[in-house]
Amino acid sequence: MKSVSPRRLAAIAFLVSFSSLKAHASRFGLNDVTILLPLPPIGQIAELIAPAAMGSRGVLLAKDIYFRFPALDSSFDAQTLYDRDFKVIGIRIDPCFAEGSSTTCRKQIRLVWQPVQEVVGATVTLDAALHTFYEFNDSEWNELVREWSPLAKGNLTES
Repeated sequence: MKSVSPRRLAAIAFLVSFSSLKAHASRFGLNDVTILLPLPPIGQIAELIAPAAMGSRGVLLAKDIYFRFPALDSSFDAQTLYDRDFKVIGIRIDPCFAEGSSTTCRKQIRLVWQPVQEVVGATVTLDAALHTFYEFNDSEWNELVREWSPLAKGNLTES
């Protein structure tokens, strides 16, 4: 059986979670889905999504934005963390984010970034994280769901 990449796994988890949102809307709010990506085996950390990965709007986490924040861990070099260690370890899917008392619905995907390293024969994360937010209009959201819908039917083929 063909191995499924972490990116494909994230897409599958998104669709399964999004589908279950509709089915369970009466029991859960529409913002109750977070996907935690499994840590890869030794030697496969590079397969996780990195800050310089390109999305439809450009780099997912631009260096100039990353370096605006205080150092996440002063015992590690911030440049090395960005270039080598920072990876997506969680994805929050929120088709209807409303802040405070607002009733305005905003479609968002949030990525949770943590430094991932190999330490003494194991893949581990450092206790530091950064969350990035990506908003979608209705058209973009519908396109995203349409593009990922083959995964809901079990099509795991890499595109």
